[in-house]
Amino acid sequence: MVSLKPEAKEIIKKWAIASIDPENYLFPHLKKGMTAERQREVYQQVTKNINKYVKRIAKNLQLNKPVTTYFAHTFATVLKRTGASTEMISELLGHRDVKTTRSYLDNFEKEAIYKATEALTSFKKAN
Repeated sequence: MVSLKPEAKEIIKKWAIASIDPENYLFPHLKKGMTAERQREVYQQVTKNINKYVKRIAKNLQLNKPVTTYFAHTFATVLKRTGASTEMISELLGHRDVKTTRSYLDNFEKEAIYKATEALTSFKKAN
């Protein structure tokens, strides 16, 4: 079960492709049979386009902060750090398998560790 806000439901209603096959993707960008490499290319291009439009929306709303798809990552990380279970986060992100969520959260933890340790050694770069 995934909790969707009315605004998200409207987006799905407007842009999703209806299918009786539960293995089909909700949006038309990825298709069955695509190689992992092609899926990644498409994912990166779609993300780039979404970020472009999100920035336009933020500008029109006069938001003075950068807004990108990266905020979904922040959403998951904040939930995890405040004690939410991985299972709940998985459900909120709409992942079918909790292993996907674990991998997703692990990558962000590794990134945070890298940034923290990078700060410890950044003094070398100043010399």
